[in-house]
Amino acid sequence: MSTLIQTGLLGLLIFTPLAFGSVEVWAVSVVEFVAFGLAGLWLFQLGFGRGSSALPPGPVWLIPVLFASWGLIQLLAGTSVYPHGTREALLLGTAYGLIFGLTVSAFRTEKEIGRLALVLVLVGFGVALFAIIQRYAWNGRMYGLRAVRESGAVFGPFVNRNHFAGYMEMVIPLSIGYIAASFSGGPARGETAWRRFVDRMTSERANQRVLLLFLTLLMSVSLVLSFSRAGIVSFLTALVLIGALLAVGGATRRWARLPGILAAFLLISLVWFGLGPLVDRYQTLLYLHDDASMQGRIKVWKDTARMTADHPVMGTGLGTFGAVYPAYKTTPDPVFYEHAHNDYVQFLAEAGGAGFGLATGTFGIMVGFILAGWRVRRNPRAKALLAGIVTGMAALLIHGMNDFNFHIPANALLFVVFTALAWNLSRSDRPGEPAEGEAAVRRPLWAAAGLVVIGFLMVQTTTIFLADRHYHAGMNSEKAGRFAPAGKEYRRAIRWDGGNPLYRIALGRIDERRALDGDAAGLASARSEMERAAALAPTMAAPHLHLGWIAARNGDPSAATEEFERVLSLDPTNPRYQHYVGLWFAATGRTDDALRLARQLRAAGRPRQAAEIEEKLQKT
Repeated sequence: MSTLIQTGLLGLLIFTPLAFGSVEVWAVSVVEFVAFGLAGLWLFQLGFGRGSSALPPGPVWLIPVLFASWGLIQLLAGTSVYPHGTREALLLGTAYGLIFGLTVSAFRTEKEIGRLALVLVLVGFGVALFAIIQRYAWNGRMYGLRAVRESGAVFGPFVNRNHFAGYMEMVIPLSIGYIAASFSGGPARGETAWRRFVDRMTSERANQRVLLLFLTLLMSVSLVLSFSRAGIVSFLTALVLIGALLAVGGATRRWARLPGILAAFLLISLVWFGLGPLVDRYQTLLYLHDDASMQGRIKVWKDTARMTADHPVMGTGLGTFGAVYPAYKTTPDPVFYEHAHNDYVQFLAEAGGAGFGLATGTFGIMVGFILAGWRVRRNPRAKALLAGIVTGMAALLIHGMNDFNFHIPANALLFVVFTALAWNLSRSDRPGEPAEGEAAVRRPLWAAAGLVVIGFLMVQTTTIFLADRHYHAGMNSEKAGRFAPAGKEYRRAIRWDGGNPLYRIALGRIDERRALDGDAAGLASARSEMERAAALAPTMAAPHLHLGWIAARNGDPSAATEEFERVLSLDPTNPRYQHYVGLWFAATGRTDDALRLARQLRAAGRPRQAAEIEEKLQKT
């Protein structure tokens, strides 16, 4: 059973980076389904298997239990402003928690952890090699097959170069630690120092070491070529950190030069690739006060701080940022911000001060135990490997201050696995034995209850996946002008997942088109769907925009105006909404409000839309 769980976890670790970072619903569903399935197998073995199953110690489950409990509290207490988003975040977070526990249970020995580390290094090398090849043979399609809307940020199998860098900045320190852990020395035969040196350099160990160093070098080159500024800063910090850890690690001190050697070879390699574009890119770090990307992030952080101030204790709900942030956004653009580009700022807003304190405090205590275990470890191989894992974790934690890598399943999953491996490596100096605190037990009642919960979670994942498939099928039909089939697909999506407001809005759009085509029942049906969407997501502006249009069609200008005003309160800086509402204000005699929106559109670089409002005012 342990072998099956190990194989399943390895499959997930290979799948997640290759599936575009696993950011799409279908890939997230695969992660959740596999995690729940492996947990079910583990529980069955725990309760009903012939042999006993190792039960990880209580502290291992503290973080995932706290996460799940806080999400449930937000749902049950009604503090989540977007329950569907919290439900999805809770499902994925539960999957991460189960993967954490499964990794602790399945990869207990130094040999097992070493094999897993080697697989991750090989996967990282494959991803890096593919990224470099794709960079110089880019045809606008990922894997040469799938078109993307924003091709400038794609790197390797990741849609965003910063997320590729986040993945690599974890694997590279792991590779350095693996080199130090696997090769404590080579044969030293020969009568003279020169003969012993030649013997070491021509040994099988030396060849393996050089090969691994080459793999690590190529991964480092790919990270730098991604042009991710936060990624390169995190990577360089990681090199310094792992060098320091190896230097103070006693038996690992001789490997402290490895990061420096890697950095030297990296510089030489980058000269061959061309340093000009790289220097130009990273030189912008000296002028961040003028950098549009950085200034945009700072504005988002300030806006998110106001959101946190309005929900200081309980937060807006896990997974709700994209639904709540538009009401606080001060940047006049139509860009939809699903994340705050700072994992800590976003988590504080969503979890509130109480949830943030619980999570960071518990994780900090766990890291403290891991570092304390590293200090007292006597095994140089385990100590070197642990140094690489901890450094990879630190790199992603640093990168999280300027991006949202923890919301990318491939990177978050790898971080979770790293944390579990670090916990096991820091617990025991007895290779081949379970980590300290584990017990071989059989608990049928607990296992049966757990299997019921796992079954419920798998049903939830399945319904979300099937609903998403029907939703996208409906979108494709709608784009092709086949509105009747689109409506049928949207209804099927709602049957599978009636709590998603996006499906209601999509079906309402189809009903509005039916009304325009003369179907008298279409308008009433559209209004019903939009009202349900507004109830499911009170902070979303889109349903109220449609409700305003429906009220106007029904000859109720007062209700229409009320809905349009609500649109502006929920998403005040969206130029599309400003344009539409401005036209309505101009048509209904609210001249001052219409002119105000026209001025805002001009300031946002939308002169054509502003001119349309002004022209409408002249006609009325």
